[in-house]
Amino acid sequence: MATVVEKFLGQVTNIDLTGEPNGVELVAGSSSLKVITKNIIVCNTGNTDATFSVHFISDGSSATTANATFFEQSVRAKSTVQIDTYLVLESTIYSVIARTDFPALTYTAFGVTVTT
Repeated sequence: MATVVEKFLGQVTNIDLTGEPNGVELVAGSSSLKVITKNIIVCNTGNTDATFSVHFISDGSSATTANATFFEQSVRAKSTVQIDTYLVLESTIYSVIARTDFPALTYTAFGVTVTT
Protein backbone atom coordinates (compact mmCIF):
# COMPACT_ATOMS: atom_id res chain seq x y z
CA MET A 1 0.00 0.00 0.00
CA ALA A 2 1.36 3.44 -0.95
CA THR A 3 1.84 6.20 1.59
CA VAL A 4 1.22 9.75 0.33
CA VAL A 5 2.42 12.73 2.38
CA GLU A 6 1.85 16.38 1.48
CA LYS A 7 4.90 18.42 2.36
CA PHE A 8 7.32 21.29 1.85
CA LEU A 9 9.81 20.00 -0.76
CA GLY A 10 12.53 22.62 -0.82
CA GLN A 11 13.61 26.24 -0.98
CA VAL A 12 16.46 28.10 -2.66
CA THR A 13 17.38 31.77 -2.63
CA ASN A 14 20.19 34.09 -3.64
CA ILE A 15 21.08 32.14 -6.78
CA ASP A 16 24.26 33.41 -8.41
CA LEU A 17 24.69 32.02 -11.91
CA THR A 18 28.35 33.04 -11.84
CA GLY A 19 29.00 30.29 -9.28
CA GLU A 20 26.14 28.01 -10.38
CA PRO A 21 25.73 28.48 -14.17
CA ASN A 22 23.38 25.49 -14.43
CA GLY A 23 21.11 26.77 -11.67
CA VAL A 24 20.35 25.30 -8.26
CA GLU A 25 18.46 22.11 -7.45
CA LEU A 26 15.10 22.91 -5.86
CA VAL A 27 13.63 19.39 -5.67
CA ALA A 28 15.31 16.02 -6.29
CA GLY A 29 13.99 12.54 -6.90
CA SER A 30 15.00 9.49 -4.90
CA SER A 31 15.31 5.79 -5.67
CA SER A 32 12.95 4.95 -2.79
CA LEU A 33 10.56 7.89 -3.03
CA LYS A 34 8.36 9.32 -5.78
CA VAL A 35 8.18 13.12 -5.47
CA ILE A 36 5.42 15.14 -7.11
CA THR A 37 6.00 18.89 -7.25
CA LYS A 38 2.56 20.49 -7.26
CA ASN A 39 3.30 24.13 -6.48
CA ILE A 40 6.29 26.43 -6.93
CA ILE A 41 6.24 29.92 -5.43
CA VAL A 42 8.70 32.53 -6.69
CA CYS A 43 9.04 35.63 -4.51
CA ASN A 44 10.91 38.74 -5.70
CA THR A 45 12.05 40.73 -2.66
CA GLY A 46 14.05 43.13 -4.83
CA ASN A 47 13.24 46.60 -6.08
CA THR A 48 13.39 45.69 -9.79
CA ASP A 49 11.41 43.33 -11.99
CA ALA A 50 13.09 39.97 -12.62
CA THR A 51 12.84 36.87 -14.77
CA PHE A 52 13.21 33.23 -13.75
CA SER A 53 13.28 29.78 -15.32
CA VAL A 54 12.45 26.32 -13.99
CA HIS A 55 13.89 23.19 -15.64
CA PHE A 56 12.96 19.52 -15.29
CA ILE A 57 16.18 17.63 -16.03
CA SER A 58 17.79 14.22 -15.85
CA ASP A 59 20.73 13.79 -13.50
CA GLY A 60 23.94 15.24 -14.91
CA SER A 61 22.17 17.21 -17.64
CA SER A 62 22.40 20.95 -18.09
CA ALA A 63 19.48 23.34 -17.87
CA THR A 64 18.68 24.38 -21.45
CA THR A 65 15.76 25.82 -23.37
CA ALA A 66 14.93 22.24 -24.45
CA ASN A 67 14.14 21.14 -20.87
CA ALA A 68 12.67 24.40 -19.56
CA THR A 69 9.29 23.89 -17.92
CA PHE A 70 8.96 27.65 -17.38
CA PHE A 71 11.40 29.87 -19.31
CA GLU A 72 12.24 33.50 -18.57
CA GLN A 73 8.97 34.17 -16.78
CA SER A 74 8.50 37.65 -15.32
CA VAL A 75 7.96 38.50 -11.68
CA ARG A 76 7.52 42.14 -10.75
CA ALA A 77 9.48 43.84 -7.98
CA LYS A 78 8.14 43.11 -4.47
CA SER A 79 5.74 40.49 -5.92
CA THR A 80 5.10 36.76 -5.79
CA VAL A 81 4.22 34.33 -8.58
CA GLN A 82 2.57 30.99 -7.85
CA ILE A 83 2.93 28.15 -10.37
CA ASP A 84 0.57 25.21 -10.16
CA THR A 85 2.20 22.21 -11.79
CA TYR A 86 2.49 18.43 -11.69
CA LEU A 87 6.14 17.41 -12.09
CA VAL A 88 6.72 13.76 -11.16
CA LEU A 89 10.22 12.79 -10.04
CA GLU A 90 10.30 9.00 -10.00
CA SER A 91 13.95 8.29 -9.28
CA THR A 92 17.31 9.92 -8.76
CA ILE A 93 17.57 10.75 -12.46
CA TYR A 94 15.32 13.82 -12.35
CA SER A 95 15.55 17.21 -10.66
CA VAL A 96 13.73 20.51 -10.69
CA ILE A 97 16.30 23.27 -11.26
CA ALA A 98 15.77 26.95 -10.49
CA ARG A 99 17.64 29.54 -12.57
CA THR A 100 17.79 33.33 -12.48
CA ASP A 101 20.22 36.22 -12.79
CA PHE A 102 18.45 38.03 -9.95
CA PRO A 103 19.63 37.09 -6.43
CA ALA A 104 16.52 38.67 -4.83
CA LEU A 105 14.33 35.71 -5.90
CA THR A 106 13.31 32.96 -3.50
CA TYR A 107 11.87 29.70 -4.87
CA THR A 108 9.74 27.48 -2.62
CA ALA A 109 8.28 24.12 -3.68
CA PHE A 110 5.41 22.14 -2.19
CA GLY A 111 3.97 18.78 -3.20
CA VAL A 112 3.67 15.17 -2.13
CA THR A 113 5.94 12.23 -1.57
CA VAL A 114 4.79 8.70 -2.37
CA THR A 115 6.38 5.59 -0.87
CA THR A 116 5.32 2.07 -1.77
